[in-house]
Amino acid sequence: MSERAASAILRRAIEIAEQYLGVEELCVRLGVPASTIDAWRLGFLAMPDHDFMRLLEIATGLEPDFWARENTTP
Repeated sequence: MSERAASAILRRAIEIAEQYLGVEELCVRLGVPASTIDAWRLGFLAMPDHDFMRLLEIATGLEPDFWARENTTP
């Protein structure tokens, strides 16, 4: 999965999940330390497919009001 390790999709999914859950909760839900998430984000470590799918489930399973807040300009 190295071609997906530092992709824009992966970085964005991590960013969304961290914004919504916070780093600590994302670590709990994925079962990994923050250093592993950073390594995935930077492309130093390939993210296993099962973790990538879980990340996508987390990022796309957010409440609709989260997306409304993100797209609202103050």
